[in-house]
Amino acid sequence: MSTPVEPRRAAASGWGSRAGLDVTAVFTGYLFFLFAIPATMIVAQLGTLGAPATILSLLGLVWYLWYHLHRAEPVLGGDSPVRRGGLLFGVVMLVVYGHAMTTFIPGAEVTNADSALLRILGMLGIMLVLNDGINSVERWRTMLQRLSIAGAVIAVLAILQFFTGQLWVDRISIPGLTPPVMPDGVGTRGQFTRPSATATNAIEFGAVLSMFLPIAFTNAQTAVRHKLWNWVPVGLMGFAALVSLSRTAIICVAIGMAILVPAWSRRAQIQTLLATPVAVALAGVAVPGLLGTLRGLFLGAGEDSSVSSRTQSYGVAWSYIERHPFLGRGFSTFLPQYWILDNAYLQVLIGCGFIGLGALFVLIFCAGRSARLAQLRFRNPADALMARSLLAAVVAGSVSLFFFDAFGFPQSAGCLMMIFGLAGASLRLARTSGDATAAPITEEQAAPRA
Repeated sequence: MSTPVEPRRAAASGWGSRAGLDVTAVFTGYLFFLFAIPATMIVAQLGTLGAPATILSLLGLVWYLWYHLHRAEPVLGGDSPVRRGGLLFGVVMLVVYGHAMTTFIPGAEVTNADSALLRILGMLGIMLVLNDGINSVERWRTMLQRLSIAGAVIAVLAILQFFTGQLWVDRISIPGLTPPVMPDGVGTRGQFTRPSATATNAIEFGAVLSMFLPIAFTNAQTAVRHKLWNWVPVGLMGFAALVSLSRTAIICVAIGMAILVPAWSRRAQIQTLLATPVAVALAGVAVPGLLGTLRGLFLGAGEDSSVSSRTQSYGVAWSYIERHPFLGRGFSTFLPQYWILDNAYLQVLIGCGFIGLGALFVLIFCAGRSARLAQLRFRNPADALMARSLLAAVVAGSVSLFFFDAFGFPQSAGCLMMIFGLAGASLRLARTSGDATAAPITEEQAAPRA
């Protein structure tokens, strides 16, 4: 008979809580604005900064700066790799912006550079508040559970879009925001509709799912109550990833799961190995022709115009990179009318040079390493597995940057920075929680080994 691990509450951090409004509660609201409001609905007067979630992210940066200017005690958990990596990336982006403003660039590029800098600073605000502000392992786990719920909700909408062939979100009207004009409309691939939920397109939607699925899997595995219900988000997001008909979604989900599964017990690994082909086969039975279309995504990739456009973009990109190799020509100054790159790393290399790209890699490494160290430090297997799921999410999100300009879309950029921040928080909490736990599980339910 297995022995349950006893739960204890972790120590609170200095961010405190007033009327129950802590960082987790605030970011639950951020999730609502990020996913409940279509990505293309904005405050028109603010242009690309007008998305409600973007406005909240900038307020998050102000909150972060205000807190650190007024705090009298050290940050719980000591130094943070994610904090250092984020501040380095922010400084580099400011230097890149200053360098771009000293060169002659057209007015349209200047406008784009201005708004892009503010968006980046807002995204860093999201990451830093989550990194420093979550006050206990319990609230960290709660935030991760809410990410799973958010993923399930957008998955339901995407599945509805897939079967009905309608967007539905184009019927939403919110005073003060522009109508939800989806650039791709109801996209199709083969005979099927490509759903995007409230994201800008199916690729962004698939990238978000790839980050949330490892977390949903681990929430389900480590749940103590309502265990069956905790598997519902996994099923919904897994099916939505398939019907998104996106190579990005399938590749990134596969990579994320490849990072996550080795940390499971042998029993869980075998169950997953047996259940995965059965689940895919059931999806194929439920949607005749789906598996053939998915197979064609990869076997017919050589004839896909979107793939050839990506491969042809390397030569175009290099012609710009070699002119400004170190600090680039300015982040987001390479406009879509020049060439659609569909590669965030190339966009950063053109806009920020090798120094900017290096700073981005440092940030990704800091987030991944923080999650890995947290996994090793947590004494409770449930918390260790949750940290491992964040490592999987960091890797999946980082791989998705190869397939589209993730920083140009609010949902993908916001989710990536949330994942980075939660990864940083995991290490800080692992250092301070001792044997604290947020969700007890039996020793047989989770056995981190890798």
